[in-house]
This record gives sequence, C-alpha cells and structure tokens, in this order.
Amino acid sequence: MAGIAAAFEDPAVQDAILSGPRQSLLITLLQWSDKTHISVLWTLIASAEGALSFANKVHVAPRVVSQFACTSQMMHFVAGKALPRMPARSDWIVVDISGDGRDNCDPRIPVDVLRDELVAVRVTINGLPILEGKEAATLSEWYRDHVIGGSGAFLMPPRVSGFRPRSAAEVHYRERRGKPLSRRNAEAARPLAEHRPP
Repeated sequence: MAGIAAAFEDPAVQDAILSGPRQSLLITLLQWSDKTHISVLWTLIASAEGALSFANKVHVAPRVVSQFACTSQMMHFVAGKALPRMPARSDWIVVDISGDGRDNCDPRIPVDVLRDELVAVRVTINGLPILEGKEAATLSEWYRDHVIGGSGAFLMPPRVSGFRPRSAAEVHYRERRGKPLSRRNAEAARPLAEHRPP
C-alpha cells in the first residue's frame, strides 16, 4: 500500500499522467483475498494535487489480510462491478494485479477464462507477483500463463520483499509512457510477446 501511494507522489508518474492524451487518469484501488474490497473509489487525477490526494487515500485505507488468493473471484468482481461503475469513458483500461500466490479458492470459473473475457473487451491486465514464500519460484510463470493479457501487457515482479515504492512507480510510469524508468526493472519485465495463453 505504501508503494502504491508513493508512486503517485513521484513527480515522474505525475508528469506521465498529465502529459497523456487526456492529461488525466481514472483510478480505483481494490484489495482482494477470499473477497474483493473497494479500498479507494474511482478517482479522477488531473493534476499533481489530485495525484497526491489519491496517494493520501491509499495511505489511510485499512489493510485487508487473508490466507486466500481468490484471483478468479477478483477478476469477476472487476468485470462485473468495478469497471461498470467507472464514471467516465476511457481510451485504455488497465488492471494491475499483484499477489503472493496462485488462485487457491477452487474457482467455479477458471482464471484464464475471466482473463480472456476481459482481454476480449480491450482490457489490458498486467501481472505484479510478489515473489516470496513457498510459491516464489513458480509464481511469475503462473502469472504469465494465467493472469496477464491484452495490448501492451507485461509481467514485472518487484525484486525485493513487498511492493516497494520504486517498483510501483516503474509500473505506472511504464503504463503511461510505454517504458520502465530503469534498465534493471526493464530486464525483470516480460513483454506480452512472451505470454502464451492456453
């Protein structure tokens, strides 16, 4: 949460948002485990002050903790509840998914199916797996094969424990400008060309 907030306090990220075609960004923050929670409602960022205001909302949002990683349920929530409530039309919709485990909730609808349904309506899904714990060695591959998809999608695991501020800034800058801030994280990122959905 601190990393996400810090990204929107970063002048480079603010500049990337404000220099885009619409000079603005609509954003919402969801936390997910066995259930999906809206932590910050849809917010329009159209100024540096707006980015800082969003960062403050993230800083104070309660942290949701659980042993479950219900990725399929979360994607279903995004498709059925979060995106339909978007208050304005968007030229490009991006969903950044970060977690530290594979889907472990025995989903009724497989993650891949929901991923493909979102991609079919031109949603880009990026993967930001947290590589720690017992699934660290295989989680990037699972995210690559089952989570990411859509135009320009990428996989970018943070290189240290948790989602540090620089990693978060890299993600948002890359989305807005099409490239990461540093060569190190560029090497860590996997482009869509490496994604092979089943």
